[in-house]
Amino acid sequence: MLSANNVHLYDPIKSTSSLILDGQTLMNLEIFNNNVDGSDKGSLFKLINHCTTPFGKRMFHRWVCHPLCSIPDINSRLDAIDDFLNLQGVLDDMQKQLVKLPDLERIIARIHSGNC
Repeated sequence: MLSANNVHLYDPIKSTSSLILDGQTLMNLEIFNNNVDGSDKGSLFKLINHCTTPFGKRMFHRWVCHPLCSIPDINSRLDAIDDFLNLQGVLDDMQKQLVKLPDLERIIARIHSGNC
């Protein structure tokens, strides 16, 4: 990862584009796991996750962990979702094509770590 210059200093105080949710908050709100048996059954993520690719699921996981706090950014994302929903046929075709793609993020990480 260091050879790819992909390491950045993480400073949550300076990050103003999204909210910072700590582990306790995620657990109490049952975002990823329920408090009964620790599984994902009944969790918010399990309910709203309709991703069909591993890289899409990872991105959606990041979005849920770090929700946007800027109203214009939220509205922009909602507009993009509306655009996709209005083009249902295109969305289905795109989803079929995306499923065929390899997980490039994982492959690049394996290459840079020497585990390829």
